[in-house]
Amino acid sequence: MEHSGILAGLILAAFLPQGSSFKISVTEYEDQVFVTCNTSIMHLEGTAEVWFAKNTTLNLGKGILDPRGLYKCNGTEQLAKEVSTIQVYYRMCQNCVELDSATVAGVIITDLIATLLLALGVYCFAGHETGRLPGG
Repeated sequence: MEHSGILAGLILAAFLPQGSSFKISVTEYEDQVFVTCNTSIMHLEGTAEVWFAKNTTLNLGKGILDPRGLYKCNGTEQLAKEVSTIQVYYRMCQNCVELDSATVAGVIITDLIATLLLALGVYCFAGHETGRLPGG
């Protein structure tokens, strides 16, 4: 009995549709961002909808300008009533500094050297005070 359950599961897995009939991808080429769909793309802007009837690739503009939006892709011939959506939220850091291990090590070593030099300066300055001894 246990083997028949496994066999039934394998048969269902083999005959059920694998994946989705939609192919929506977001790609970046040079400095531009593109949304690609296997059928037409609809850009949803609040309540207004803008159709791009025969475009399967939509240019969203430069990636550094943070393109955003909700895009809908219609189904293929077999699933014409089905739709699939994708939300694009592209965020680029314009004032970021890349920290690798060498940079972090350099900052730590520089901080230690500056601290030691400051401590040495305070010691030398405070150690050479001359004055009269009290009580005499």
